[in-house]
Formats: sequence, C-alpha cells, structure tokens
Amino acid sequence: MKTMKRLILILTILLFVSCQNDEMYVVPTEQSASVSNNCGSEQILESQLVANPELALKMNSIEEFTKNFKLKSKSKKSLTSRTANLVDTITIHVVVNVVYNEKPYFIRVAQYTNFGNKIGNILQGQIESQIKVLNEDFNSRNIEFNSTNTLLNPAEFQSVKASNINTVFRFVLDAVNRRETSIVKWYVTIDPTKPETSTFYCEKVKNYATGGISPTDPEHKLNIWVCETGGDAYSQFPGGNASTDGVVVDFKYFGKTKPENGVVLFPPYQNSLNNLGRTATHEVGHWMGLRHTFAYNCTDNDRISDTPITITYNRQTTLPVYSKCTSNTGALVMTMNHMDYTYDAGKSMFTNEQRESMLSLFAIGGARTNYKQ
Repeated sequence: MKTMKRLILILTILLFVSCQNDEMYVVPTEQSASVSNNCGSEQILESQLVANPELALKMNSIEEFTKNFKLKSKSKKSLTSRTANLVDTITIHVVVNVVYNEKPYFIRVAQYTNFGNKIGNILQGQIESQIKVLNEDFNSRNIEFNSTNTLLNPAEFQSVKASNINTVFRFVLDAVNRRETSIVKWYVTIDPTKPETSTFYCEKVKNYATGGISPTDPEHKLNIWVCETGGDAYSQFPGGNASTDGVVVDFKYFGKTKPENGVVLFPPYQNSLNNLGRTATHEVGHWMGLRHTFAYNCTDNDRISDTPITITYNRQTTLPVYSKCTSNTGALVMTMNHMDYTYDAGKSMFTNEQRESMLSLFAIGGARTNYKQ
C-alpha cells in the first residue's frame, strides 16, 4: 500500500512538472485592483461607419424612431409611471458561444484546484450566473439597487431610477455552443482609416470559417461570444450587419465569479474588480442602443436627458464624483450607472429614460422588434 501511495505521489509530481512548459497556460491566482476591462463598442462603431457609410443613415433612422417613441408616450404619463406599470414582458433568447484555446491550464487557489481545463472553456454554472445577472440588472432587482449606501443610491437620482416593480426584460438561455481552437487571443487593434484591411476587434470569433462560431439566428436571438480578448469587451449597436450582431466578452469577466460564502466557484478571476457579471450588462446595454454616459467633450453623448453630463469615464476610485463640465459644474456624476466604467460593485442602476430607449427597439417598427417573444 505504501509503495502504491509513493508511486501515485511521484506520478503526480511528474505530471505537474511536465505541464510547466510552453504547452501549459499557468493562470495567476490573484488579480490586482488595477486590472480593468474597457469597452470597445464606440470604436468598432466608428470603424463600421467608415466601412459602410449607409450604416449612419440606418442608425439615424433608429435614433429618430426612439425619439418619437418617447415623445408619443410622454404625452400621457411620466417616464417613471410608464416604466413602473409595464404589462408586457420582452423575452430575449440568448445563445452563448464559447470559443476556448486547446492548451490546458493549471489553477490553484484557496479551496479550489483544477487540472487540465482549457483556456476560456468556462463552466456551465458561470454562464447561468451571467443570465441571472442580466435578469437582475435589467429589471432593477440587483442587491445594489436597493442598497442604503448613498454612493450607490444617492438622493439626487431617486426620481430617475428605473423601477423594479415589474419584469420588463426576461433573458432566457437557449443554447451554449463550444469550440476548441489554437488561437490564444482574438483581439486585433482596429484601424478606422483602413476598413478594407482592418479586422474589427474579435470579429473573426463570430465566423466558423475563421476559427470561431457563427451566430445562431442573429435576427431573432442575442448571441454572446465568450473568448480571450485580451481584456476588452464590446457590442454591436442596433442597425449593423446581422452576421456580426451580438456581444463579445472576455471569459475572465463573464458571469458572477465573486466568491460566495467563502467558496470560490469560478476561478481564477474571483479577485477582479469586475467579478459580478456587469461587463455583459454594460455590453447588452449597447446592444439595446445605449451609449456611454460620459463624453470627452462634455456633450450629451448618450442622448439621454436624465443622465448628467460628465467629461470622462469613472472607475471605482474616490467617490462621490462631481462634474467638471461648464454646463453643470459641481453636479453629482452618475457613477453608479451601468453605462459608465465604474467597477462592478459600484454599479446599481439604469435610468427611466435609458429603459424607455431600450424598450423602443422592441416596439412595432423598432430595430429589434423580431426579438420580442
């Protein structure tokens, strides 16, 4: 028996040592507070507009439809009462496409050891946790929404917070597709000046012929691609090509990876500041037509009247933050909005008008009316 135990121990050590070569991807067990992912949605839109000038006309038409939708309904009720008393639930069917690397990796963290998984081949539970987060965030049922923390729920924004009375958006996981590939990182820097040769971020991950997974019924379902992007995430705005429509999220930030009750469920990025699944919330917001709440030139970049104008994005730094724009100097910045860059634990809300804008896409004649079921 002792001889057998020694043999098993020796084999285990040899296996570990043999895996520490260029065929093994060793994942760090800790992620520093400086790790942050950025959104590339605005950049990819700029590139698509260069490549397809007609897209601008289509997006202008969608924007005009949204504007008229809000004006017509505003004549009878306030935004607050309309979003609080919606009867219809918009069901959005989601297909998650997981494209992972063929190399195994080794993780060792507290209370969790895993040998031989593949880079980016996330667990089913991690995917399901993301769907749960989307349903909470888009219906204002996340814990942070009703928090007594004034940094998450300041008095200044109580009147514009999207209500949590009814289920407005219902996300349903239809399918999970997986594909193994030799590609490690899909991220490619775009060049808006050369649309004919520029590869838009991770667009190749959306095509089976280029090593990725082609979208499933993109005119009726929300496709989300999960892969190793190098840290970024992005979405295609309404109006773009159906063959590339959807959201791309780095596997490290997909789902709720924060430890619960001291148990690490989905390592190795449990210590990231973006571990609550809100990277996908932010990107699905773009997929529903929302822009960033910040603008570098202090303009009303997001076309939403109940989000204060601010000069730049915010991280989870010193709060509260006050605007430096001349039009509203000293006004509180809505750092807790899902369309800012604040880290996950600092986000809590969409506004009434943001929700109203999202709803317009699913109305009769809206850009995403085919998705409403």
